Amino acid sequence: MRVRGNPNTGTQMFKLLAALSAIVFSSLAYAATLPSIAVVYPVANVDGSPILATGPTSLASARVQTVECTSASAATWSAGVSTVITPLPASPIELNGLTPGVLYCVRLFAKNAAGEESPASNVVTRKVALPRPNASVIQ
Repeated sequence: MRVRGNPNTGTQMFKLLAALSAIVFSSLAYAATLPSIAVVYPVANVDGSPILATGPTSLASARVQTVECTSASAATWSAGVSTVITPLPASPIELNGLTPGVLYCVRLFAKNAAGEESPASNVVTRKVALPRPNASVIQ
């Protein structure tokens, strides 16, 4: 049985799939790490009582929220991405998989072992650097 059609259809489909794969993989290759952010975790609860090293009030995790922004005051947090880090990360923290050339607003929430979350930290802005090409070689 012979199927009629364009004999180049298979070749065109292969080229289309190759182009789509190149787009997907090239965008993944440029995911970047946000510059380090120093974190000072709270030592007291909202009521003024100390945060203990162990027990239900001890700090257990952090929720880091990132959003693309133009300034710290212009962040739209409802569009942000939250990342929960358990156990509580050491300072400084690094966030991976972000888009180079983009300014990000970042804030953090600490959570204790009982599941209570702190109010939001202050907001910092960081721009992910664009990749730089290697030096040329003159021969």
